[in-house]
Amino acid sequence: MLNKRRTTIYHARISLIKTIMDYGEKSADKLTELFSKLIKEDNVSEAIISDYEWHFGDIKEDNEIIFCKLGKIRKIRQKTKFDNKKKTFLEIKSDDEDVFISHLLFDKKNHFFLFEERPEVGYKELTHILTESFKKLNNREIAIAILPNKLEVNKILTGKFTVTKARFLLRPSNPDNSEDLKKMDNLIRDVHAKRATMDFVNDDGLDKESSTFNSALSLSNRGFGSFHLNYTSPDGKKRHFYSKQKQLKDTISKPNSETEWKSKLLDLLSKTIDLLNKNE
Repeated sequence: MLNKRRTTIYHARISLIKTIMDYGEKSADKLTELFSKLIKEDNVSEAIISDYEWHFGDIKEDNEIIFCKLGKIRKIRQKTKFDNKKKTFLEIKSDDEDVFISHLLFDKKNHFFLFEERPEVGYKELTHILTESFKKLNNREIAIAILPNKLEVNKILTGKFTVTKARFLLRPSNPDNSEDLKKMDNLIRDVHAKRATMDFVNDDGLDKESSTFNSALSLSNRGFGSFHLNYTSPDGKKRHFYSKQKQLKDTISKPNSETEWKSKLLDLLSKTIDLLNKNE
């Protein structure tokens, strides 16, 4: 029987929040080392306070990726059962566990991060657990940014829409050195900034073709920030686009084996990279 269950995969990117010393060393390599260590040493539960235990398991690693599971474990101290004969509910002590598993893929070279959202493990909870445990264990900060849906952004930029305001919240890239983001990336790096906020406003319309606008957009599209656009459609209607509300994710049929899971996540990763490298 075919597996008809569905699950959602989020496409994200991890970046190290830079300190002054990161501008003098290979911070990209440091991020790979520290995040890989977080997974392999499996000490998330030791680092954070939570009503649940969290564990990495079934870890498979090669030179390019780490594929694994992250389990959210709930201790069941009490079960409720229904006694059909007595027509009553019974409270029974229990030492059982419930485990909710999410599948993860970490691209060690480019720091793309694909993960499965579960009904019991939302994307906000999962990213919070990972960023907080990383911070506590390494005394460093990371950002896990869900990539925006670039196809939806392109409809605004290539259509007959007038962009009247653009606000960008940006971080320096780590390690992406693509040409399309270098102008804005280098500006942030030049002043050794952790983050930058930039507002561009013109009621008559911003130049969507400018290198500055597109460099800022590319930086956020590639997972190093977010943006908010105010724009007017040809019929005069005012609209908004917020990248954090238009996330890149896929709903797929649940694979039936770990081999299928790994293959599917690698396929989605390849498609993400191809999408980001398209200029149109």
